[in-house]
Amino acid sequence: MAGYGLIVASLLLVVNAVVGENGYLDTLRTRREYDELSNTLRRTREENHRMKEQILRLQHDPGALEEAARERLHMALPGETVFLIKDAIKDAPNAPKTAPPAR
Repeated sequence: MAGYGLIVASLLLVVNAVVGENGYLDTLRTRREYDELSNTLRRTREENHRMKEQILRLQHDPGALEEAARERLHMALPGETVFLIKDAIKDAPNAPKTAPPAR
C-alpha cells in the first residue's frame, strides 16, 4: 500500500512540475513572451535611433530640411510648379467608374 501511495505522490509531483505554476510549460511560455518583448524593444530602440539621426539632420542640414519640406509637405520654391502624380487604384471604393463599352 505504501508503494502505491509513493507512486501516486511521485506522479502528482511530476504533473505539477510540468503543468503547475512555474512548471515547465509556464517557463516555456514565459521565455517565448520574453523573446517577443526583447525583439519589440530592439526594434523600438532602432527606430528611436533613426528618428534621433533624422532630427539632427533636420536641425543642422539645410538640404535635409528642404528635402523634407518638398517630400512631405509638397512645398516648392517661388516660381516652381509642383506636379503630384497619384496612381489610380483599380477597384478602389472611391475610384471613378468607367462607362461600359458601346454596343
